[in-house]
Amino acid sequence: MNVQDREKPSAKIWDARKPVVKRQNERLIALLIAGALALSFPLLSLFIRFSLVCGIPLLYFYLFFVWALIIVSSFLIMKGKRSGSGRSSGAEGSNTE
Repeated sequence: MNVQDREKPSAKIWDARKPVVKRQNERLIALLIAGALALSFPLLSLFIRFSLVCGIPLLYFYLFFVWALIIVSSFLIMKGKRSGSGRSSGAEGSNTE
């Protein structure tokens, strides 16, 4: 078997995953922008008042809620990226000649 023949399947798999990776990168960038906007001062100023939610000041509750939401969202986006690459590598690994 030729060295060039071995490199062709991996190039095909990379080309097949490229749109998925690009879409997930765009989602991560959108999440970054949304997180920056959610934690900017104009939105934070809406929550600067003495109100309690479950015994926690409203501003602190909002900050931790947005922070947790960003972490969970980024985890779900990256989990989709990992499972997409795992399927391709599993299919490639089963094809041994």
